Amino acid sequence: MAFFDEIAKKSGQIITFTSVATGQEVSFPAFITQFTDDYQVGWSGDTVFGRTDPIKHYTATTRRIQATFDVLARNREIAVENFAKLGSLTRMMYPVYSEPLGSDENNARTIVASPLMRVKYSNYIRSSANPGGLLGCIGGFTFNPFIGPAAKTLTR
Repeated sequence: MAFFDEIAKKSGQIITFTSVATGQEVSFPAFITQFTDDYQVGWSGDTVFGRTDPIKHYTATTRRIQATFDVLARNREIAVENFAKLGSLTRMMYPVYSEPLGSDENNARTIVASPLMRVKYSNYIRSSANPGGLLGCIGGFTFNPFIGPAAKTLTR
């Protein structure tokens, strides 16, 4: 009998996050429970004398993807691995800082790279120009673990 992670790999249902700054990559079998892909076209308007409606000027098109996915584990070993991957993803949400100057650890550091990421999931989130995934900034994510009977046995 095939497990869900094996089925996800065979069918290409893996969501992958890659840090542009560090090259670090984490991936999960993607059990997408909610997905929206929103495009907004921005316009500015100038009202001029003699016209009843403003003259519209294109400003930008923005895209916002929202996805909710479950991370499952068939055993304790995979659960621990998934938890470590979630920790890595959390660290990838922060910028990369410069090394401290000199030997004093209290010296100020500067940001040397922002937390840009490439995200790839099947044909929903991808880049036609880059096989590594769609470049963008992640506005955040919520970690909401299921604490049920099965989860309690993993913590003993």
